[in-house]
Amino acid sequence: MNKKYYFTYGTEGQPFVGGWTEVEAPNADIACAAFRAIHHDKEPGILNCSSAYTEEVFLKSCMIETLEHKDEILVEYRKSLSAPEAALIVDRRHKEMEEAARRRAAMKSAQEVQEAAQAKIEEVLNEEPAAPVSTPVEQPIPAEAPAEKIYQASFRVRSSIGKLKALKEFLVNGGYDYEQF
Repeated sequence: MNKKYYFTYGTEGQPFVGGWTEVEAPNADIACAAFRAIHHDKEPGILNCSSAYTEEVFLKSCMIETLEHKDEILVEYRKSLSAPEAALIVDRRHKEMEEAARRRAAMKSAQEVQEAAQAKIEEVLNEEPAAPVSTPVEQPIPAEAPAEKIYQASFRVRSSIGKLKALKEFLVNGGYDYEQF
């Protein structure tokens, strides 16, 4: 008759971090050989795990006690007689419950948004109508004054430097378009 053997893992340097592997075998030597076939020794003669237990010792070692939701896992273990399967069942159950809670929260949030929008619509509908808006009167746009006709004149000026500078200043300040030649 086969017995269950549990190979547990620590925090690092092993095939897994935390948890265990379950092996069914007629005795401990065959269970260790089966484990070594999958997880080779790191050092010759030393199993690549933290500890190895028989089922009886494993259950007494409180490995399940270290897990989150340990009471639920023990209930599932008594049904399936497989600790890893029990832990997976409970883990899945809690993930499904968390997802359902997220969906409920999202639905509640959407409902609150919808209710707020409905309340705003009712508020707008119940408001007193504002004073009638008068029709805008079209204001005539003033037409721009017609542009002055531009003439051109050419001449030479002879004078002192002071008077030539004054003439240039007069042309600049007066907005005249001129060019020097």
